[in-house]
Amino acid sequence: MYQTIIFSSEKREARKELCFPETQAKNKPKLDMDNIKQKEQLNLTSQTNRGLTTRMMTTLTETQISALHRPDGRQIDVSYLLLLVKDITLLTNEAPDVPTLETSKGAERLSQCREHLSALQRIMQDTTKRDDKQTVTVSVLRELTRFSWDAKAALILASFAMNHGVWMLAQMYSASSPALKANNHEKLHRVISYFVPQRSELDAYYFYLSLICSFSKRPKANQLHKPALTRLLRALVEVVQRINELQELPSADLEGNGTGYEKAVARVPAVVCDIINIVTLCGDVVSRFPENDYEISVAEENELSSHRSMLNEMNRDFRDQITECNRFLEETKFDEEYQIPIPKTSHDHLTEALEFLIKGGGDQHQQNQADRIIRQLRRKYVLLLVSDDGSSEEEITVLNHLYRDITLVPDEKPKAPFSILWIPLYSSSDKTALDMYFNVQRIDMVWHVTPHPSMVSNEAAEFIKTKWRLKNKSNILVALDPNGRVLNINAMHMIWNWLARAFPFTRSRERVLWKEESFGMRFLLHGMFPDSDKKYVFMYGGDDEEWIQQFTTSARSVAANWGIPLELLFVEKPGKEYQKTATSGVLTKMAIRQVVPIDRLHCWFFWRRLRSLLISRINHQRTQGIRADFLNKLTPRSLP
Repeated sequence: MYQTIIFSSEKREARKELCFPETQAKNKPKLDMDNIKQKEQLNLTSQTNRGLTTRMMTTLTETQISALHRPDGRQIDVSYLLLLVKDITLLTNEAPDVPTLETSKGAERLSQCREHLSALQRIMQDTTKRDDKQTVTVSVLRELTRFSWDAKAALILASFAMNHGVWMLAQMYSASSPALKANNHEKLHRVISYFVPQRSELDAYYFYLSLICSFSKRPKANQLHKPALTRLLRALVEVVQRINELQELPSADLEGNGTGYEKAVARVPAVVCDIINIVTLCGDVVSRFPENDYEISVAEENELSSHRSMLNEMNRDFRDQITECNRFLEETKFDEEYQIPIPKTSHDHLTEALEFLIKGGGDQHQQNQADRIIRQLRRKYVLLLVSDDGSSEEEITVLNHLYRDITLVPDEKPKAPFSILWIPLYSSSDKTALDMYFNVQRIDMVWHVTPHPSMVSNEAAEFIKTKWRLKNKSNILVALDPNGRVLNINAMHMIWNWLARAFPFTRSRERVLWKEESFGMRFLLHGMFPDSDKKYVFMYGGDDEEWIQQFTTSARSVAANWGIPLELLFVEKPGKEYQKTATSGVLTKMAIRQVVPIDRLHCWFFWRRLRSLLISRINHQRTQGIRADFLNKLTPRSLP
């Protein structure tokens, strides 16, 4: 929820319409809306893109802004400009003490913008004589029409820093300031070095003299500290950095891929117009410091803080969007090494991929069987179940049950949109033993099976082990799309967690599922105890019968005395030869409910699913709602 506050331009009262979270708006002074005269109609457009809800201040239409944007490809070192701004406005100490070769190159590029920077300074200096901010915005955009949007924003900030940097640098040299140190003197010389290649050494000297002359009416040290203005400048720099990062992303790889990149880029022009308005306000405030005895009025501070809140929200929105785009790019690049090595000129990639995997040997009869299987899998999503000769039998058994539940459904419901193909990858050299083991394993399988282990060539086996990282005594479930492209090198945990909802088993689908799902007891217990939804659930376990009895009695007593709706659930450890333990007597005696039945397979599935949930949630940075100390203790290796 957001509240809307309108500000006026008269007597430096707040004049723009912004949005604040309710928690921030409560601390803002209330304005008498009836007494505020608006001199221009604000056209506020709300941008909605993956949570982008910040409202814009600009009064220009999209058509007007586009008409003033005619980039010609000229290059500006935006990072260098931002470094200059941060140096002058005391926001950073990042710049080197001695200009490097790269810094010199940046300075040379800056000299190419000399006329534009000078023109911007004139425009900004004239803004105090105008009430129409739209005219200022149009003038600035017209001056910078040949630059990209990130270069526009950086040049605007650089112009402000160069025009009003004297006051900002004066903070370092105030009488009582602790900043009177050698490194700050060097910082001044470093700032001067920015201007040497831009104009001339003489101009740099004049800039230094203007700093000295500014002390003719030296403000007090406490008057120089303007946190509201400094924080706003920091927010401006951060937003421009985000715009620069967004502009540098490879558009060809992101457009049309569902990342929201296009909407974020479309939002940039309006944001740059807002930056022009805010920088104009900052310049107006700073230019009137001497006549106002270096004071900022309450109304001005409120307005500066309001703009900072809006910029911070923009920064968060852009940062989240850039993170999403970078994640997509990393996944795309990361996935390339997992792709099955088939000719790029192939017309049927899935067929070629399956032939590479399961047609590397065998007799003619087995080859015909493989061809029949491949024809049945054409144009389908395929899950490749790859196992070695020591893999978990429980995993395959549970997957069998789950696959039956997904596929053997009533006719009125759609069946699973994917098929499973088992690829046995045995390492033993005993052919007779392997044949027996293979025939035993395949008996209960309800999916497609490779005709014989010998049909997996050495090349395919090596590829699976190295690229898909098949470990000894394990199973992996590799997801392929109908074009034979690898979507996931192990979708097993997605099957455990979400069954058919995990389709098509991509990492992006997994992120969506986590956004839709809360990490609660209902999800953890897989809906086994629906009557526990409105209760506090306590899961515990152990093999000490006396302790179990004492703890259960105490917990129930406390819950009854305090009126706490409590559900106690006991969970057993998994065992290879699972059987009723010594604790089963006390569980029956005290009517303690168990998370899983006294059944080896159910118990195994509970712990394996818990492990899968934990790995998946950590991989996707969805640790909200899980205490940090709990995460530190509960690692996949710490589980039974």
